[in-house]
Amino acid sequence: LPQKHDELLFAIGRSQFGAEQFTAARQTYLHGANETKDLKQKSAFFWHASRAAQLLGDDHGAEQLMSQSIAVPVFSDSAIAALTQRMRTRLAQHRIAEASADLMQIRKAAPNAHAVVEASLVYAIAMIATHNNRAALGALNTVPPKLLTKYDVPEFAYWRGEYLQCLR
Repeated sequence: LPQKHDELLFAIGRSQFGAEQFTAARQTYLHGANETKDLKQKSAFFWHASRAAQLLGDDHGAEQLMSQSIAVPVFSDSAIAALTQRMRTRLAQHRIAEASADLMQIRKAAPNAHAVVEASLVYAIAMIATHNNRAALGALNTVPPKLLTKYDVPEFAYWRGEYLQCLR
C-alpha cells in the first residue's frame, strides 16, 4: 500500500490525536511531513503537528510547526489555517506587530476566502481588548462585504457596537 502511505499515516495521527495522545500524534505527523512528497500533505502534516504541540502546552514549538506549514511552497487550506492560528497565538502573547503581519499575509494569500473574515474578527476582538480602537475598526471595515455570511453580519455588527462602547 505505498500509494496510501500518507493517508494511512495521517489516519494514525488523527486516531492518536482523538485519543488525546498528543505526543504520539505530533511524532506521527512529523514523520509524515518528513516522508511525503506531496506538498499539500506536507503542509497538512505540519499544521496538525502544531495543533498537537499546542495542546501539549508548547506554544513555541507549535508556532515553529505552524511556520513550517506556512513555508511549504504551495497554497493550501492547511497553510491558511496555520497562519490564522499563528496569528491567534501571537495575539495571545501580545505580539501585535507579528500578528498584524500574519493578518496581512492571510488577506494577500486568500483574499476571497472566509479565512479573511475569521482572522479579521479575531484580530479586531484582540484590538478591542487592548483598547486599540483604530486597529479594531480597521480590521472590521477592511473585510469585503461579499465574504460575510448571514451569520457574520450580526457578529460584525455586535463587535462594531463593542468598538463604539470603547469610545465612551
